[in-house]
Amino acid sequence: MNFDPNTGEPLNNNAQQTTIPTQSKSNGMAIAGFIVSLLVSGLIGLILSIVGLNKVKECNSGKGLAIAGIIIGILRMIGTIIACILLFFTFGLFGAAINQAANCSMAYDCGTPNSSGMAECKYRDGDNVEQTVSCPVSNVPTTKAITTNTTKSSTSGNKLTGAKEYKLDDEVEAAYYADTFYLINNNVYGHLTKNAPKSIKASDNVNGVDVALIVRNVVDVFVVEYGQAGFQKVFIVDGLGDAYEILNLDSKGQELYIKKVNGAKNIKNIYSLHVFDAIDYVFVNNKNQIVETRTDHTYAYIDKKNNINETLIGSDVIKLIFNNSEKDSKNEKLVHYSYDVYVNGTKQDKKATLDVNEDFESYSDVDLIQIEMKKSGGKYTY
Repeated sequence: MNFDPNTGEPLNNNAQQTTIPTQSKSNGMAIAGFIVSLLVSGLIGLILSIVGLNKVKECNSGKGLAIAGIIIGILRMIGTIIACILLFFTFGLFGAAINQAANCSMAYDCGTPNSSGMAECKYRDGDNVEQTVSCPVSNVPTTKAITTNTTKSSTSGNKLTGAKEYKLDDEVEAAYYADTFYLINNNVYGHLTKNAPKSIKASDNVNGVDVALIVRNVVDVFVVEYGQAGFQKVFIVDGLGDAYEILNLDSKGQELYIKKVNGAKNIKNIYSLHVFDAIDYVFVNNKNQIVETRTDHTYAYIDKKNNINETLIGSDVIKLIFNNSEKDSKNEKLVHYSYDVYVNGTKQDKKATLDVNEDFESYSDVDLIQIEMKKSGGKYTY
C-alpha cells in the first residue's frame, strides 16, 4: 500500500487513471494523393500520397488513403510504361510493314518461296543500290518495273520463243537504240541497232533474234506515234498500272533506261490520235478517263474516235460536252466550236471554245480535241 508522504494517509491505489484522447485532423495530402493518383497522374499522385503517409502520425488520419494512393500511382505508372512500349513496337512494326510493302512493290529476281509463302527478292533503293527484301509471293507478280543493268551482259543466255513483238516504223529513219521490242514472261527485250551504246550487249535470243534484256516485271507494252515527223515512243505498264517510257531516242546518257510518266496511274491503254496538223498520244486509265501527264501545258480532252470526254488532271475530273458550232460572221471558213465544262461534276458558267480554220483542216477529220486549262486559286481558266 502506498502512503501520502505529507500526511501519512494511505492512498487509493485502485483509482483509475484517465487518458486524454489525442484529437485527429484531416490529412489533406493523403486525400489529394488518392484523388490525383486515381483521376489525374500516377506520378504526381504517388508523390502526394507518400507525403500524406508521412503526415499520418501528425494528423492521426489518412493512412488508408495514402497507401491506396501509392498503390494506384505505382500501378498507373507501370501501365503507362507498358502502353508506351506497346505503342513503340506497334508503330515500329507498322512502319516496317510500310517499308517492306514499298520495297516489295519494286521487287524483281525473286527466288523460290519458302513454306511461309515468302520469297527473297531484289530491289533498288533511293540511291539505286541493289538490296534484298523478303516479299509475299502474292506481291511478286504485281511489282513495279525495274531497269536492268544494261551495261553488263547476262549470263543466262535465254533462248525464248512466242514473245509479243513490237516493231518500230523504220521509214522515218530515226536513230532509235532498239528497233524492235519483245515481251515474254513479263520481261521486255530489245533488238539493238548501231545507235545503241557499245556498253549494252545482246545476251539473249527471243523469237530467233539476238536481244538485250531491257526491263523486268512488265504487264504491257505500247508503241505510239507523235508529232509531225512520225517518230515513235515506247511505253510500258507494270502490275500496279503505272506507266514508264523506255528512253529509246536522244536520251542524253540514259539510253534504254526507263522514266516514270508523271501522273500516269491505273493505265489500261496508250494510243495515238490525229490532232490538228499532227499526231498526239493519250493515256487512258481504268475509269475510261484520259490522264493528263503534261506539266508545262495542261489540256482537257475529247477523244472523238473512242467517245471519251473526261480528263483526269491531278485529282480533278474535267468533262467536256459539245454544245454548238457557228461560222464566223466575217470568215465562213472560220468556225467557232463551244463546249460545256464540268469540274468534278459541277457545270461551269463559262463555256470552252475552239476556233477551227477549215482552210487548213476540217473539224470532222480530227480525232482528239484539246482545250488548254490553267488552274489558279483553286479554279480553272480556259
